[in-house]
Amino acid sequence: MFKKSFTVVVALLLFFNVSTLVSANNDLNIGQREARINELYEERAKLRLQEKTDFEKIQSVNSELESLGVKFMSDEEVKNKFVLQKGMSISPYVSVPTMDNVVWSTWRGVSSKNGKSYEVQHLIAEPNSKNSNLKTTGVVIHHSSVDWKAGALTVVKTLALEGASRVSGADLLISFFDTAASFIKDVNFGRETKVEDISASYTYAQMTVIEFMYVKKVGESDDKQALTFIASKVNGDILTGVPGFVYRSSNGAAVRAKVEGKNYYFSNRPSGYGLSNKGVEAYVNPYAQRRAVITQVELTGLENKTIKVIYPLSPTHPGQIY
Repeated sequence: MFKKSFTVVVALLLFFNVSTLVSANNDLNIGQREARINELYEERAKLRLQEKTDFEKIQSVNSELESLGVKFMSDEEVKNKFVLQKGMSISPYVSVPTMDNVVWSTWRGVSSKNGKSYEVQHLIAEPNSKNSNLKTTGVVIHHSSVDWKAGALTVVKTLALEGASRVSGADLLISFFDTAASFIKDVNFGRETKVEDISASYTYAQMTVIEFMYVKKVGESDDKQALTFIASKVNGDILTGVPGFVYRSSNGAAVRAKVEGKNYYFSNRPSGYGLSNKGVEAYVNPYAQRRAVITQVELTGLENKTIKVIYPLSPTHPGQIY
């Protein structure tokens, strides 16, 4: 299907030029537009992870993205409009994505460096409701028979890594008390309350979003584009429930209780994701950073037991997404 040793550059033939894209939504300047597009993609990801998908809200987000110059593509459009181009380290071979389980979209931005302006085309790959190598799901149950203070026991936490470095974002660090407090009506139930014989269930869903940046000088044709930068971000949701546990009441009596499932959302994005200037820097400087991808996501439950260690896709070209 494709040769991994090759470096691939592709360009999407669009029906509008860069001036149309840059002027999309004139109320925003170039930097504001870029920031807003990234915010909307983040909102889209969160909506898609909800248990009950709000298609009306997703459509509203999509409409605003389109008003900012984002174009969503069908599988047929991807297959028909991707063509081999010449540029930096180009291979004479290209593998075009052919699956319908990926949502493809693209937008163009402009960034300047050393007095010259460059156009950056962002190609975004997101998972849809079908299975793909951009998503991971599963169910795990943990049990603890040890006595813990409710505020000292972590029930769920997340950590994302880029190599050996921690990736900032909306990580989870949820204590047992945080999970149970709204369900326990006992006014004496607090962070110091002893809890034991705990069963916890975790239903997790994680999605990876991949971004490819293709760069050329403003005014050049798309056959001058070069794939210079690849980035990824992760979004996820963990439905955490406690089917049963025992706590000690104020008089010392053992009380058996349960906690209904509660959804916790997490998101991590490397600092280079979604920034046109990272693609330009890699275009003009052969020693610049060329990747900002999340390589590992750790989901941890009771007593630091592993729920799942996820190794998100880290592709070198679009043909590796399926």
